[in-house]
Parts: sequence; structure tokens; C-alpha cells
Amino acid sequence: MEVEAKKQEELVPIFIMGKRYEVPASLTIQKAMEYAGYQLIRGCGCRGGICGACGTVYRFPGSYKIEVDWPVKPSSSQTCI
Repeated sequence: MEVEAKKQEELVPIFIMGKRYEVPASLTIQKAMEYAGYQLIRGCGCRGGICGACGTVYRFPGSYKIEVDWPVKPSSSQTCI
């Protein structure tokens, strides 16, 4: 019964290094990468998808713009190293 529920979960396309993967929609970015077969070794943050330690670089289909989401936006009082 549990296997049937997993098969029915909605899969969404993601692209990693130009290659397309179908992953469950409920996964975090890191878990989706692991689901696709990548091994994350260092710098993985909290692994829960909520701490905000990771910046994300992405592009929407049909757009040439690269988007960046940083958990904390740098301001004049912060220094990025």
C-alpha cells in the first residue's frame, strides 16, 4: 500500500547540470538532488530546507535571466566573504 502511494506522488521535472530528472514535488532541493543520484558530501546546512543557510541559483523555463535567492539579503552593514 505504501509503495502505491509513492508511485502516485506527483513528479516534477528539475534540471541539474543541464540534465532532466523527474522527482517528487514534496522534496527539498537537496533531497531532490539525492533522489536524482547525486551525493552531497560537505556544506549541506541543516538538511531540513528551513534554516536558510543555502543560496539557490535557478532559471525559469523560457527565461534567460538567472535568479538568485539568498536567505539573508546582504546590506551595507553586512560583509560577504
